[in-house]
Amino acid sequence: MTVRTDCAKVSLLAAPKRDHGELPYVRCPCGYLRKLIDLPETEVKTLQNAQLGIRRASSWPAVAALCALSFGVAHADEVSLYVAPNGNDAWSGRLPEAKAADGPFVTLARAQTEVRKLKAAGQLADGVTVFVRGGSYELHEILTLGPEDSGVAAAPVVYRAYPGEKPVLGGARKVTGFKPWKGDVLQCSLKGTALEGTVFKQLFFRGERMVMARYPNVDPKDPHFGTWAHVAAVDGEAVKDHFTCTDDVVKDWTRIQRAEVCIHPAYGWAWNIVPVKEANRDERRISLARNVSYNLRVGDRYFVRNLLEELDAPGEWYLDPDSWTLYFWPPTLVGQVANLSSAEVEAWAPVVGTLVAMNGASHVTVRGFTVEACDGDAVQIDDCESCVVAQSVIRNCGGWGVSIRAGHKSGAVGNDLYATGAGGVSLNGGDPKTLARGDNFVTNNYIHHIAEFRRTYNTGVNVTGVGNVASHNLIHDCYHQGILMGGNDNVVEYNVVHHTNLGSEDTGGLYMSSRNYLVRGNVIRHNVFHHVGGFGKANSWTPVQNGRVKFEYPHFTWGIYLDAPEVGVTVFGNVLYSVPVCGLFNHEGRDNTWENNIVIDAPGFRASSGNYPDLAEQSYSYLKRAQADGTFPLYLQHYPELAKYLDHPPAYSTLAGSKFVRNILYYTPDGGKMIRDRNPSWGGQLVWTYSGRKDDFPLFQFDNNCVYGPPDLPLKFSLTASPDPAKLLSWNEWRQTGQDAHSLLADPLFVDPANHDYRLKPESPALKLGFKQIPFEKIGPYQDELRASWPVVEAPGASALGDFTTERYFQLPGYEPVKAQEFVPRGGIPHFAGKLAAKKPLTVACFAGGNHAQGGWFAAFMDDLRKRHPEAESRSVLADIHGGARGSGFSLYRFRNEVLQHKPDLTFVDFASDDTETGAESIWPTVEGIVRQAWRADATTDLVFVYAFKAGMETDYAKGLCPEAVSAYERLADHYGIPSINLGCRVAALARDGKLLLQATPDEAKQPGAPPVFSTDGVYTSAAAKELYAGAIADGVAELAAGATGTPAPERSRALAKPFRANNLERARQLPLTPAMLTGKWERRDPGEFAKHFDALWFTNTPGAKLTFRFKGTAASLFDAMGPDTGRVKLTVDGQDKGIRQQVDPWCYYQRLSALPIASGLDDKEHLVTVELLPDPPDRSVPIAEAKKANQYNAKDFEGVALRIGWIRVIGEAAE
Repeated sequence: MTVRTDCAKVSLLAAPKRDHGELPYVRCPCGYLRKLIDLPETEVKTLQNAQLGIRRASSWPAVAALCALSFGVAHADEVSLYVAPNGNDAWSGRLPEAKAADGPFVTLARAQTEVRKLKAAGQLADGVTVFVRGGSYELHEILTLGPEDSGVAAAPVVYRAYPGEKPVLGGARKVTGFKPWKGDVLQCSLKGTALEGTVFKQLFFRGERMVMARYPNVDPKDPHFGTWAHVAAVDGEAVKDHFTCTDDVVKDWTRIQRAEVCIHPAYGWAWNIVPVKEANRDERRISLARNVSYNLRVGDRYFVRNLLEELDAPGEWYLDPDSWTLYFWPPTLVGQVANLSSAEVEAWAPVVGTLVAMNGASHVTVRGFTVEACDGDAVQIDDCESCVVAQSVIRNCGGWGVSIRAGHKSGAVGNDLYATGAGGVSLNGGDPKTLARGDNFVTNNYIHHIAEFRRTYNTGVNVTGVGNVASHNLIHDCYHQGILMGGNDNVVEYNVVHHTNLGSEDTGGLYMSSRNYLVRGNVIRHNVFHHVGGFGKANSWTPVQNGRVKFEYPHFTWGIYLDAPEVGVTVFGNVLYSVPVCGLFNHEGRDNTWENNIVIDAPGFRASSGNYPDLAEQSYSYLKRAQADGTFPLYLQHYPELAKYLDHPPAYSTLAGSKFVRNILYYTPDGGKMIRDRNPSWGGQLVWTYSGRKDDFPLFQFDNNCVYGPPDLPLKFSLTASPDPAKLLSWNEWRQTGQDAHSLLADPLFVDPANHDYRLKPESPALKLGFKQIPFEKIGPYQDELRASWPVVEAPGASALGDFTTERYFQLPGYEPVKAQEFVPRGGIPHFAGKLAAKKPLTVACFAGGNHAQGGWFAAFMDDLRKRHPEAESRSVLADIHGGARGSGFSLYRFRNEVLQHKPDLTFVDFASDDTETGAESIWPTVEGIVRQAWRADATTDLVFVYAFKAGMETDYAKGLCPEAVSAYERLADHYGIPSINLGCRVAALARDGKLLLQATPDEAKQPGAPPVFSTDGVYTSAAAKELYAGAIADGVAELAAGATGTPAPERSRALAKPFRANNLERARQLPLTPAMLTGKWERRDPGEFAKHFDALWFTNTPGAKLTFRFKGTAASLFDAMGPDTGRVKLTVDGQDKGIRQQVDPWCYYQRLSALPIASGLDDKEHLVTVELLPDPPDRSVPIAEAKKANQYNAKDFEGVALRIGWIRVIGEAAE
């Protein structure tokens, strides 16, 4: 642990010790150690005297017992054996040094044989210790310690380092004989050596793991384990085995089938290493030999490794198993290779999986070694009784540092673990079927810089099983979580965890996600978590924004995270600071206790449920299974609260029975500024969030909390009591909900918060609320004869960066802004131009949405067309839409009904200004769906993309570039040869020249000499703007009609064979409701003002009325009219409860067009959907308030519950 000399002077007991020498360090309240310098002599003496004679009371009795038996002073009759590098297996092994013809053994295997022999002869009544002298011991096979190697409680078997010396157990073979190859890269033939035939995945040089040749290269200074390549495109929604990369990735690679892609598919918490099947440089495509875990998405981080052509940086290596040649660029010998002799470069290649395996052993200790250089877990303790690895340095392994499975009272104590391929220590034990305890433990270890290969869910300590303990560990610099916890009745306590989640997100410093209501009884107490950040896509679901993918730190990560759902957990007495996103997260779980915790300068707590009903169903299934197999009574006896689960509907998540009590949340003016700046909508500091079912809110207890913030910092509390809308409340408004009746807004009076001294002064108001002082003096590693190092001095890592933040962007190829041009003819409008020239009747449609001027400009354009060509009979179809129904994604479904059925000769598509807040990845599937539907129906019909102007676009146009949404349309237009008319170019140019005001009030517009005004409110366009649009459209159509012949219909048909995006929504359509689909009381009503969009509106105000329909496809929703009486509905898809939906917004005090989502991302097959009107109305307080403001409130409008449905919308087809 870092030695700090800047902490405030304290008078706590120093870290206890087992040997009673002088202690030069004391423990500060923040959990760190401080040298005894600059302290008064009397205080030093007091501290040291207090420590004399103290033996730490272990957090688990088994540890103390093992210490007394396995690690204590040797008895007089205990047998001692010795092993030394200069020994001889023919000797007796009874002497520590060679003398004449006797001395120590030379191998551990020989010592093991001797122990077995002595045990068989009954000569180990007082146990045996095998002392191993300093030096290196190459193990070319596993050292397995089994039942025949066991001791007993009074006579343990101990393998340990000779006092004062450091033996090294290594599982690698030396590689020598390197010769220059190219530049600083060396080569070495392995033919005829012991390594021929071994395809090793690791190489070590001077004690450090080297990098398998890769692209892009590693940046060792990057705290997020960069650098990375990024997925540039994916040709479908459910693709897991191939992707398009950027131009720089694929080279002329050879032996491609030996390469691997290491990737985060879709999410930062998913990690796969997958063999490469093929790499196509021309198509910029990488194909994988097997699927990744999740559907690939644009921006996914990856690198490609094990390629000779990418060996281009110091520290990289490559093994060619065809020629058995090793290529290596030594990192510390840059520029020196030509002058080296072959003996000057030594590398090490591991040949052993696990080095030390205790399997079924009892009372065996391995102590004081350096264990390194293997491909698997360095140490395994499987199904053992009272076996321990202690005081060792464990590093450079391909798997876990220590893996403890099954068994009883076994553990890892006092070790230093780092540079592991997986996590630090995997702790298991106990029987979940019987709830028998494992009593295994991981204590007083220092774990850092882990999980080089298995990067996620391989943490500092993974705790599972039943009745195990992880305590007093220091864990830092983790790619993913610091601690992963599951199982039953486990305890995580007195640990210090910091700088975790440096490469991943949607995780925590400590994370749990069992998804099993029977998994409970776990305790997380008296730990310190700080600098828990999280790194990943700013938005994993719609990653592309403005043509790029943003990555950020900190992001979407919590200090202690109980994920969906975790139940029956006690979180007590933990301290969290520099955890900016949020300190504590109760996601979906019930019966959890959050008590006596301290959160500094971060949203303190979040409780949410209802997001994943399927997970609640899964969790409930384990309980039902236990009832079926007869094991439930055992669980019920152990956890009586499970009785109340039997009557709970399994399909709903719930937060009932949980409580957040006697916690301290403390804010300073600048401490949480970064996260507040990122979330300006808070309007201050968010303290906590509750988002769950309204019925559960009174059953979740908030009370006796102490909250403090500076007087000028507004404190906010977020409440979403579903189905009511979200509310952001003040402290008084929050308390009016009935919560926190006894809580206080008060300074808790920490001793020295600026230096992380969070002890409470005696007069603290938090103590009066029942808060208990946190035992800081016990937190973290402690001095002990079993500690591998003391004091613990932290290895360099991310802490050197302080409180840092990161923003990075991946600019997608093909997403760069497009040059802005007023008219782009492309394939032209030959069909329209031909009929116009032939004076044939014409049908012109405008398919548009939103509040801009399409109605005005389209009418003006048609008037102009008729004036210019009176001989050509023309018919217009205005298929626009208004209100909240904006954007191409909403309107796509109505294209067949409102446009194509009229068989237009020319269709204007005008959605770009509505799609400005939609990324290209969302625009392309919908707009391409429009194009493909049009040409599938009639390839002769002409399309023109029209780009209206929206405030804010002038910035891009001033640079001569199209805004993001317009650029997305232009790229799609390029693909299909669709002409475009950019209205924004003319608007922006006039505004830039002072000939048009983009926005002005009516009074400003009337000023003498004022130029025309584009909009008076920033939403609706003026009459002058409509005239401007109509003129631009007329000019554009005239230019297009007078141009070249254009793209003939056959070429358009052929274009359909090569979609721009495989996930286009050509199958989007509306399906009619029929009486056969309806049960309960329904009426077929005239659609009235919505007749443009609906043939009829099916109306019901009877709770229990249902709509049931079948379709074949991947998504479904309803096109309806919502208003002040619209009710909540229960959704069921294929027999599975999909929760409750409601349609309420501030403007629904009048009837408006809307869409009710049902399900998306479904398998492409037939589905059965049921929509049921529920009796309880949603919270309508917000629209009622808005109606009153608008002087349009009528109480009767808001009475009852009702539905008005016009169409079923699907991605697919009607079921046969």
